Amino acid sequence: MKSQKPNKVHLLSTFDQSLWELQKELKEMGAQTRSNLDQAFRGLMNGDESDCNAAICNDEMVDQLELQIDQTGMEILLRFSPVATDLRRVVATIKVANHLERISDHAGTIAKRARKIIKKGENSAELSESVETVLFSSLEFYDTSLDAFRAAKPVDLEELTSRHKKLSKGCKKVVKAIGKQMEGGEEEVKPLLNLIFLLRSVERVLDHSLGVIEVVDFAHPSAD
Repeated sequence: MKSQKPNKVHLLSTFDQSLWELQKELKEMGAQTRSNLDQAFRGLMNGDESDCNAAICNDEMVDQLELQIDQTGMEILLRFSPVATDLRRVVATIKVANHLERISDHAGTIAKRARKIIKKGENSAELSESVETVLFSSLEFYDTSLDAFRAAKPVDLEELTSRHKKLSKGCKKVVKAIGKQMEGGEEEVKPLLNLIFLLRSVERVLDHSLGVIEVVDFAHPSAD
């Protein structure tokens, strides 16, 4: 019995350390994904190709971090066979990493579309304010999703889902306005078409941010 106690403590501390490492990797991944989004958005709004190029290039870092998190998570599951809350925490981290990887992919797509718009010398000045509002709102929602995961407590899923729907509706409204502008035939169509595809990717960013929040609801179900 005396020899079992130290072993038990050692195993528990090793699991805690492994989980800490897993969450540290996710924190790094979340920060890099956020940086990629910010660079893609700034590239579009400021007409800066270097920001766009950075967002595209740095997507690879996020891909590698996701692979690392997936590997670390699977090793924890196989080695410690966690149950209940511990199991949900590990699985939730892996699920969030998948959403972050998809968000970073869309940041790269946004940057590529923005680069095409910049090369055409078209920043759609008439719609820039509404587009900027959509971009910043999606970035804020992304931050909300990561903050919810870091808080490690139940979320108001209904309220956040409602917020997501409102933001998604706002994005669609801007896309519709751009479509009408294209129908007017007063401007070159290609830059506006690129802007529409760009905003479709912004919608997917919103969707995956909501996905992160849904994972939080899975990992930390409310008492209700």
